[in-house]
Amino acid sequence: ERSAQPESPKITVYKLGTKKAADGGPELIPVEIRTGITDSIRTVVLEGLTEGDELVTGQIVRESNFTPPADNPFGGGNRRRF
Repeated sequence: ERSAQPESPKITVYKLGTKKAADGGPELIPVEIRTGITDSIRTVVLEGLTEGDELVTGQIVRESNFTPPADNPFGGGNRRRF
């Protein structure tokens, strides 16, 4: 008999909607998903998404005075303007 695996917790991700948000940007829809096995590059999504959903994986900040938080390991010392 197989031992029962504990169920993974649900996490919230954001997918792109079909409408525009009030600020003119894309509509972002929060979705709770449950994930399975991962290798830190690819992750199996067990529930919450359908094939073809487009997810938000980052953002571009257009403010010229943006400074990444000091505890952000990807912040570095270089500032970029977009």
